[in-house]
Amino acid sequence: SKRRTLLASLTRHLARNLTSGPLPTQPPAISKLLVANRGEIACRVLTSARKLGIPSVAVYSEADRAAKHVSLADEAFCIGPAPARDSYLRTDRILEVAQLTGTTAVHPGYGFLSENTDFAAALEGAGVAFVGPPASAIRSMGNKSEAKALMSAAGVPVVPGYHGADQADERLQAEADRIGYPVLVKAVLGGGGKGMKLAASRAEFMDALNSARREALAGFGDDRVLLERYVQRPRHVEVQVMADAHGAAVYLFERDCSVQRRHQKVIEEAPAPGISESFRRSIGESATAAATAEYFFMEMNTRLQVEHPVSEAISGVDLVDCASGADAFEARIYAENPANNFLPAGGRLLRWRPPPGAAEFGPGAVRVDSGINQGDQVGVHYDPMIAKLIVHGPTREAALRTLHAALGETQVAGLPTNIEFMRRGGVDTSFIAEHEDSLLERVAPGTDELCLAALIYAAPHASGEPSASTKPWRQPSAFRVNHPARASVGFGHAPATGGLELDLVGAGGGVTLEGAALAEGSGLGAEARVEARHVEVTADRVSAELAGRRVRGDYVMHVSGEEEVLDLWVFVSVGDWVEEGQPLVAVEAMKMEHAVCAPFSGNVAELAAHVGAQVDDGHQLALVEAAPAEATA
Repeated sequence: SKRRTLLASLTRHLARNLTSGPLPTQPPAISKLLVANRGEIACRVLTSARKLGIPSVAVYSEADRAAKHVSLADEAFCIGPAPARDSYLRTDRILEVAQLTGTTAVHPGYGFLSENTDFAAALEGAGVAFVGPPASAIRSMGNKSEAKALMSAAGVPVVPGYHGADQADERLQAEADRIGYPVLVKAVLGGGGKGMKLAASRAEFMDALNSARREALAGFGDDRVLLERYVQRPRHVEVQVMADAHGAAVYLFERDCSVQRRHQKVIEEAPAPGISESFRRSIGESATAAATAEYFFMEMNTRLQVEHPVSEAISGVDLVDCASGADAFEARIYAENPANNFLPAGGRLLRWRPPPGAAEFGPGAVRVDSGINQGDQVGVHYDPMIAKLIVHGPTREAALRTLHAALGETQVAGLPTNIEFMRRGGVDTSFIAEHEDSLLERVAPGTDELCLAALIYAAPHASGEPSASTKPWRQPSAFRVNHPARASVGFGHAPATGGLELDLVGAGGGVTLEGAALAEGSGLGAEARVEARHVEVTADRVSAELAGRRVRGDYVMHVSGEEEVLDLWVFVSVGDWVEEGQPLVAVEAMKMEHAVCAPFSGNVAELAAHVGAQVDDGHQLALVEAAPAEATA
């Protein structure tokens, strides 16, 4: 009875805060909508606006001039250079565009300014509606420090930590010592895994603190942090809540977001598995985590979340346009290399084909939300997400089968992705780290993939393009007298029958493969060409990457394009002695900070960059010497 009273009291408290302020008699009509975001969420909102007949305005950075969301809007305005702090975080420029265009409402999407109290208040002051909670609710719940204080006052257990206003290094160090290690440093206005760093010991704390501050400032324009005791092996369960300006609030079930890497969700599922119906009702009715000794209140997001489509799929409610009995999954497809600590990868998206029959922004058994087109550049300034794949089915098993098949049918080329990685499972937030070896186990490519790789390799020789020399011995080594040209191609793996033998037929005749037939219906026999240093496949249903796996090539912070640069911080000087694992430099790319650490103990012999420098892909950053060997970091 005491527990039910607490939950009911908390529900009423949240309803009051979510809808605080004057209650209008009728919601104001939106005659023009500005979307203050980019990528797939901007495309998602703009698509809904078009369906509703609402004129729309997009804003974009100089790097996003050709972005998909720009083409979906009725009007579009450039608001600054590529770095988010100079464009998507510029409240003044977005407000200027809103006033210039006669915008009556602004949708913030997620990330950037979506939980910025000053932004919401500035819009309200200018008479422009903010599509989201009022500034007072964001101040209470969007700020993670204030939210924890509010929940503590309400008697709800929160993770032990520090969320005070004193941000001095000495105070934060003392609080971390009091909390005990491992301790998690989190940005007060953070989200999406940005501005979150783990310190396993006192020796690691200051590095984690400084890194979290830099990442938070770059991503959210605010470097304040809070500290939490690191909860190991938790399950991450959250509830979707909607409230209107009249004080009415509903919940649309819960979802499990436990499969994560770098504190960022990768796969989400709704409803959460392994939860009793009575507990499901209690957390839904309370609109927050259950108040028991086994659960902690983490935070409330006063915005639409990345994973909202799984709640839409099982409830039938369009959360932008506006009975559980199914199951839904969302898988986030990122341009990153799981085998190299999930480092993001920039470059041109040479091939992008969602699964056949997938509906863009729903509805359907397979839905894809994407803010990118084939041929677009994935830059270093923003999150590396390519798309979200959402599936649902009558049962959890059916939905999982659909997800597995849809991931396998998704075609991406030009960048490494986490597609193959996601086809394996997980149940808690530590699953990826604890099962890294098995999840990242190298799997030899199948015959179809080897055939495809051989086809791509051989295509230039069979294209009929004129050669610089007409002498047969100056042609590729496949030349044979009175017989079709033949070449053996090795790709690091070979089928059980041995290597692949290719017959190269000139004058555009094509390529045939002996001893390794393509699987019926695989669709891999296709025209291909090599353009510059990139592989492009021109026939439909063909990709240079199958099931998320590249046949050849590893990536280490791979970035391509003349204008792509990385921001740099340097922590050492030439002549310094460094220990194995000690950070040498940090690179900021795609809204995340990535430390380059010493591969072994030794002396810093060379340092090729300085603080604040911007470096190109492949740039040597430091040289560490250790007797008798030396290596480049």
